[in-house]
Amino acid sequence: MRAAVGFALWIWLMALAFGGLALFLAQFLGRAAAVWIAGFVVVAGPLLNNYKTLVPAFAGVAAVTPSAWTADHLPLAGRYDWGSLVPVAVLAAVLLALGIEAFARRDLGASSGVRVPGLPAVALGLRGPAGRSAGERLPLALAWGLGLGAFGLAMAAGSRSLADAFASSPDLARTIHGVFPGFDPTSAGGFLQLMVQLLFVVAGFAAVTLVSGWAADETSGRLELLLASPLSRRAWMLRSGLGVLAAIALMTLLTALAVGLGAVLAGSGALTPMAGSFALGLYAAALAGVGFAVGGLLRTAVAAPTVAVVVVATYLVDLLVPALDLPDGLHRLALTAHLGQPMVGVWDAAGVIACLVLAAGGLALAAEGFARRDLRG
Repeated sequence: MRAAVGFALWIWLMALAFGGLALFLAQFLGRAAAVWIAGFVVVAGPLLNNYKTLVPAFAGVAAVTPSAWTADHLPLAGRYDWGSLVPVAVLAAVLLALGIEAFARRDLGASSGVRVPGLPAVALGLRGPAGRSAGERLPLALAWGLGLGAFGLAMAAGSRSLADAFASSPDLARTIHGVFPGFDPTSAGGFLQLMVQLLFVVAGFAAVTLVSGWAADETSGRLELLLASPLSRRAWMLRSGLGVLAAIALMTLLTALAVGLGAVLAGSGALTPMAGSFALGLYAAALAGVGFAVGGLLRTAVAAPTVAVVVVATYLVDLLVPALDLPDGLHRLALTAHLGQPMVGVWDAAGVIACLVLAAGGLALAAEGFARRDLRG
């Protein structure tokens, strides 16, 4: 009972603190920016605090986060530090009070957007379907790339220490082997490969959001205006699809650079894990190809939901079939089972080719199908 109360109180106070932060920021930056900033702080706090011993540069910033203040309050593990909850409660009260006062004093709708450096028109893609598609996907690609990259940086920076922890705990290593047969978490590269297996689902949902944005051209009715210009249906499909693939390439590049930096911080070689990170991009591109094909042959409104179903089904097959010792043929239905272990330099050429074929073939099928069917909402 004591553990449940301690855990519930911690959750409640943390929610109030970060909710208060979002409420306060929303009065000046708007709701969307406030939610993104508060959400980023929620995720960044535990990461910085947990990896500050591996990356000393994190220590200074981690010290000002509620995650660091309550690091010794672990009620579910039988450790209590009730005093650490007091500053979190004070922070929540102050932020909520400031947010309410700011709301009472400001004019409705007077918030200002977060300013970012402007980009030239050519960078925003205003000179053709491919550039426009890439430009419109650019914010999402940057967000996914930075998110994946931040996680990859933290994992890569701690890969050696975490691999040593697995090596010193045979029971934990056996548990991992039971869920992910064939993976060796006791080496830095093997641990990073395990990380990539878990990140495939994240890369998959990144592809879902990018395909959804691409599909909005038709579902919003904007495509009817675009096709009124001297632009063929086939050309729009091919060039707008290439813009989506360019956004996926940018997301992958950011992730690879962050993983490489983390590997350097860990004292490991950077080239192999950087190259291995491109498996995430190959998988995302293959899923985008599936979305293109569905959108071109059927209708774009069902493209993103179809890709989401494929992502979830693939992840469940890849995760559960080996763990439950089901037939290997069932496991091979998952595309991610055919990419090898790129984080240790072992690639499966068949899987790479399959991803490229799905991406290019899906786009070609989409162009042919879209040229023959009517526009739909």
